[in-house]
Amino acid sequence: MRRLLVAFLPLPPSANRRHGVTTDARGVARVYTTQAVRRWQQEATLCLNLCWQDVPAIHACRANTQSLFVTLTAYMTARQFARRDADNLLKVTLDTVLNEYLALDDVRITDLHTAKRITEATEAYVYLCVCEKNAREDCDLGATGEPDRPEERSA
Repeated sequence: MRRLLVAFLPLPPSANRRHGVTTDARGVARVYTTQAVRRWQQEATLCLNLCWQDVPAIHACRANTQSLFVTLTAYMTARQFARRDADNLLKVTLDTVLNEYLALDDVRITDLHTAKRITEATEAYVYLCVCEKNAREDCDLGATGEPDRPEERSA
């Protein structure tokens, strides 16, 4: 398994608040991306520009059809933990990171590990790791719920 990107991102808005609907003067409905999501995407893009990336591997991944393994762990306050669904964190984050930032189709994700944890930090955040998965490999998770580095695997 080869890591493509490891990032710490702000907590995204819920997928339930991703889109809004408005009507024009003729009564035609129009779906739009909400301001909260657009603002989060801008902030996440700034974080992605500063995160660890294997740029040559990302370019190579765009040219092949290897499967992707994604780990997403949300660290949030106790109040947020009680209110936020783990699955609502996925759509906005994966679409922004994979489709828009990395230019990889999220249909290639074959293994997806999602978790949410309580943190004592005042700011909630998301840990995201995207790996290219060789079809012959298992997606072993380490004790932390993150993929093991190849050199850490036992033979």
